Amino acid sequence: MKHITFWVVLIVVAAGLQLVTRMAPSAKQAKQIAPASVSKIDGTDLMRLTLLPDAVKRLDIKTALVREEPIVASRKFAGDVVAITRDRNAAVVRVNLTENDVKSVRRDGPALIQPLARDNKTPGLQALPARQPSPYALAGPFGATHYEVGGPNHGLVNRQLVFVELPLTSSGENRKIIPYAAVLYDAKGNTWLYTNPQPLVFIRHSIQIDAIVGDKVILVAGPPVGTAVVTVGGAELFGAEFGVGK
Repeated sequence: MKHITFWVVLIVVAAGLQLVTRMAPSAKQAKQIAPASVSKIDGTDLMRLTLLPDAVKRLDIKTALVREEPIVASRKFAGDVVAITRDRNAAVVRVNLTENDVKSVRRDGPALIQPLARDNKTPGLQALPARQPSPYALAGPFGATHYEVGGPNHGLVNRQLVFVELPLTSSGENRKIIPYAAVLYDAKGNTWLYTNPQPLVFIRHSIQIDAIVGDKVILVAGPPVGTAVVTVGGAELFGAEFGVGK
């Protein structure tokens, strides 16, 4: 009985080894089916990722161009109503800004006041910097800025919490824009994208993001305008570069 069992085990092992041999490609075959090659670009810290034509087709990689356009940007801050005039025809709203906020927004122009309970169909209230002299001009901590909402139908009450929307100092300037689909995040939260300088070649670049507006990403630093960046297939390129799955 032991003799029979020995031969059964031997046959099973032999069959398994034969199956593994058939499934495992040779070193030459593995080299032929490798989807990409990675090489360092001389004089830089950048890596050049070169794909085989079949790999590009399989990944269905798509690109878009880095462009430049004027951006109308604003930011919302928490504020509160600090006074209502005796005739109730005006309300004074205060917003406290940090030192960095003071540098990044325009305080000498109009603001948009939005009550917290406002529904999306109700427009915000237009406000102007509080008129001088004003008892509120110097009130509050550093960066305290006051706006006056005029008109009998403002609907605000004293101590009410509101949002104050202010335009950024960079609003209206030409800014470098990429689609949000081009942005990649690594495990540390750093932001990257892949450029496509020539067919089959892809290079990973670090980028610095200023703001995200819808599906647009406003860059502080990134590739030049007109550069082709990958919008579909970037995650797969990242995996190919670092050998994910190997």
